[in-house]
Amino acid sequence: MARPERKDVAVGFGLVGLLTALALLAFGDTRILDATWTGQIGVVIIAGPSAWLAGMACGWMFGRPKAEGWVLASLGACLSTILGAAIGGNIVFPILGTIMAPSAILDEAIAHPMIIIVWLALMASMHVILLKTNG
Repeated sequence: MARPERKDVAVGFGLVGLLTALALLAFGDTRILDATWTGQIGVVIIAGPSAWLAGMACGWMFGRPKAEGWVLASLGACLSTILGAAIGGNIVFPILGTIMAPSAILDEAIAHPMIIIVWLALMASMHVILLKTNG
């Protein structure tokens, strides 16, 4: 099986971002989002396209074989999450949201470890799926 195209990998990242945002709503403390113009559900809607853009940039880091592939995928997971959060944060609250959103997500993930578990499972699944499609 051939490696999926870049845009197809980005769609997977969009889904990962959407599901991670749902996990944030389900397990995290998201009352602060009520003060934004998007509200809580708006953040979930914005998470998909933001993660898609991050996937376009970082998707190449996933699906590589051996231990080096897992290290690269781990780095790619962190970078794509930071980039996706920065893009989404900039949409919700221009300029300041670019800085605040990644740190807010990290803060929520530390305070509510179930978010980290969901995120890890989704990112590892992305790597394994892309690893299997590389043949």
